[in-house]
Amino acid sequence: MYAIFNGILLSLIFIIYLKKTEKNNRMKQRYILFALVVMLFDLSAQNKTQVQPFPFLMENQAPQIKFDNEKAAGDTLFLFDGYYFSGIGFSLSGATPFHYSLQDLDQLTLSSRYTGAGYPAKAAFLIDHQVIAPADTNFFLEGISDFTPPGTANDWMSFGPIKIPAAGATLSWKHNYPDSDFRDGYKVYVNTVGLGAANFTVTPVYTVADNDVSTKSDTLNSPLFVFYPRSTSLSAYAGQSIYLGIQHSSVNQDRVLIDDILIKEYSPTGIEVNNTNETITIYPNPSTGLFTINMGATSKTHIEVYDVMGEIVYSKDNIATTTSIDLTDLSAGVYSLKVISADNKIAVKEVLITKQ
Repeated sequence: MYAIFNGILLSLIFIIYLKKTEKNNRMKQRYILFALVVMLFDLSAQNKTQVQPFPFLMENQAPQIKFDNEKAAGDTLFLFDGYYFSGIGFSLSGATPFHYSLQDLDQLTLSSRYTGAGYPAKAAFLIDHQVIAPADTNFFLEGISDFTPPGTANDWMSFGPIKIPAAGATLSWKHNYPDSDFRDGYKVYVNTVGLGAANFTVTPVYTVADNDVSTKSDTLNSPLFVFYPRSTSLSAYAGQSIYLGIQHSSVNQDRVLIDDILIKEYSPTGIEVNNTNETITIYPNPSTGLFTINMGATSKTHIEVYDVMGEIVYSKDNIATTTSIDLTDLSAGVYSLKVISADNKIAVKEVLITKQ
């Protein structure tokens, strides 16, 4: 904006000057053309250069797969920490062993900002990292949509199958946008068929658009160990084996970083449930954060709400048979609502907060 203003102002000043000094029109036209070129150059220099790419060092390396056969309720079914796959919800043998896939379906060329920093000319999601301390390196997925010429990203990372127990599971992950002015959109899909992008035909379980208002504060350029959590429920896939797919679908933005993709068996925060009281109802669910809870015959009840990390984020004492709670200050995602009655009976319900 300042470049446009300065270019126009310079042109007008010089035109007035030329008029006063009776310079010819050809000189005037030449300067106007020169001012416009300077203005466009300034605009180009402003575009996506505030945050430079970090040196790309992982192009010849691939994610590694580990397997942990220890099983306990609430344990990690699946984890991708940006470099290693691990967990107890998949197998490396059998008819359908666990695998992953990286697909670059757009086949667009990265801009010189990236190729000049050592990135490959074309790529799907990349495995990148930043050294935080001498013995501490953080790995993450990096999706880039800064292309020459500009275009729409269509990059995928998918993996599976992962067995979801009958109790259900919660999916969580973290993202970061190094450039707050160019925040890339992406989608998260689930299917029960296979790895290929063509198999992810159902509605995404999570969608965020380019420069979505919900990501406005999810930016930190350096150091890259602060990522911002998101989560969603996989209860609809209870008892099934699933494939998870992340599609980078941004249009001419910059990049998105994704880390710590986690699937945990749904046993909320390790809470022991000793009363699955079906008379307890919560509505609307999902909602933007305002919920009404009907306790049925239960009275003198205490409520606690937990996030996916097991931290208490809300509590309320001595609530009435029907009460309302306001969780609008919390981020979008899945939360566990624990209801404790006067006789210490416990019930746990899952609530989903969405943001418009």
